[in-house]
Amino acid sequence: MADQRRLVSAAELDAMTPDERNAAVDERIVTTFDEVPWKFRDRVIAMAERLAAERRSPQASPGTQTPTHGLVSPPLLARRPQPTHTRVRRAQIPSTCMNSIRLTTIAETAARCVGELVPQPDEVVLIFGAAGGVGMLATQLVLARGAAVIGVVTSTEHGEAIERFGATAVSAGPDLVERLRVSGIDGVDAVLDTSGAGVLEVAVTLAGGPERVVTIADMGAASLGVRFSGAGPVRAYDQIPVVAAGVADGSLWIPALNVRDLADAVSVHEDIEARRLSGKVVLVPAPVPAPPADTTKLRVVQ
Repeated sequence: MADQRRLVSAAELDAMTPDERNAAVDERIVTTFDEVPWKFRDRVIAMAERLAAERRSPQASPGTQTPTHGLVSPPLLARRPQPTHTRVRRAQIPSTCMNSIRLTTIAETAARCVGELVPQPDEVVLIFGAAGGVGMLATQLVLARGAAVIGVVTSTEHGEAIERFGATAVSAGPDLVERLRVSGIDGVDAVLDTSGAGVLEVAVTLAGGPERVVTIADMGAASLGVRFSGAGPVRAYDQIPVVAAGVADGSLWIPALNVRDLADAVSVHEDIEARRLSGKVVLVPAPVPAPPADTTKLRVVQ
């Protein structure tokens, strides 16, 4: 039997009340993989490719609506978990679902930033936060273009992680510029900041100006003339399938998710602030215990 659910436009959703919007979304959520028509997936992919082409075109209208959804190839789709309690159990969150979220977010952001820096063969690109999810993938994408990468990290373990790709690791710190100069590096061609650790002044100094400095984490970028990637309409959705293919064939690698208990949120955030964690962190509720048996219905059998 054909699915009779009608597609709802973004304009229609905007005109709804919150309750109406929630009801419309609930009615249209698929609960099994078989409910997703192939023709619908083809339409989504075709639309994403068209929007990506418009963004690449110099004739694109400045007022064109910005895409707001990621693109996932059919093999990366996962079934939506069906909760049996008001809180979602950890076991009900499929690893494929988490991996899809991780891949699409990291892939689009890293590919967009590298595209904005336009690294050329034999250039040197400095990446702050190189051991994070976006930083690590950006490191690989820059190296694939023939440029060299100096990755700024906060621990020996993080340094070893990026050096296996062929990057040069240096420790973060206020004396970074001096240490680089001692090593014979007076400047770099471009800088990517994924850390948000207040390093943009250093980045501009090393790059010789703000023109080829990009950040995804420092809201003070505009005061230094630095580009804040993601604030404008430019996206790299067309690169998500490319990165996904690279991850699948082993030519690219992204760190695994750090899945932690929601009850540990305070300590997890402390670890994030101290740069002790790399990659994406997901907080999930602890498993909900089954309700106790109703002992009032039990009787003793003689």
